[in-house]
Amino acid sequence: MSTKEQHGAKGSMGLKRDWEETSGGEKEYFDDAKLEASEDGMGIILIEQKGVKDFRKSPYLPQKRTLISVEKLIELISKHGTRL
Repeated sequence: MSTKEQHGAKGSMGLKRDWEETSGGEKEYFDDAKLEASEDGMGIILIEQKGVKDFRKSPYLPQKRTLISVEKLIELISKHGTRL
């Protein structure tokens, strides 16, 4: 009898965080990106947020979410990354 295991992607990872607050503290400027595993573990979601948060107005923060399969991400890194 054979045994087989398969595990998908898990967790999240911050990629970048650029943040600045005005001297009065009423506005924040930000440019963030992170990776997050999809619920089924078969994909990776790139979550990007960029803009200005004005605390005197609504705190709505738009996100751009892009999904890629784990296999496609591995292929892209292997093709375009630097071999160590």
